[in-house]
Amino acid sequence: MSYRCPFFVRLDEDILQDPEVQSFIEDCGFEGLGVYLSLLTMVRAYESTDYMIPYEKIPFLARKVFSMSEKRLKTIIKKCQENNLLDYLNDDGKEYFYSLRRANELLKAQEVRQKQSAGGRKGMKIRYESKSG
Repeated sequence: MSYRCPFFVRLDEDILQDPEVQSFIEDCGFEGLGVYLSLLTMVRAYESTDYMIPYEKIPFLARKVFSMSEKRLKTIIKKCQENNLLDYLNDDGKEYFYSLRRANELLKAQEVRQKQSAGGRKGMKIRYESKSG
């Protein structure tokens, strides 16, 4: 699984002044904030699930990405949800956590890339036809 992101989405410059983030930091410390921000960057790898991370990935993420216990990661994710930083979805028994705001940003960026790609193909076709005619 690759976490490479072809574009960069900036954080709000006043993220530390957000009351929900401040409450979250009180609950989980800056370790929790680091996990939360890391999860926001990782959702890019979950394009196939509309940028939602399946709960079944928690053991892998805890062990291989964050080097922490599964219990600690679950606690951080739960606190993110309680502080309205992450959302939860149960889709026919399959559980996901995600950031609606981040997912919308990524879906919008995906739409822009698709439009740019279509425009590029159209322009290339016009150039090719004008040279061959």
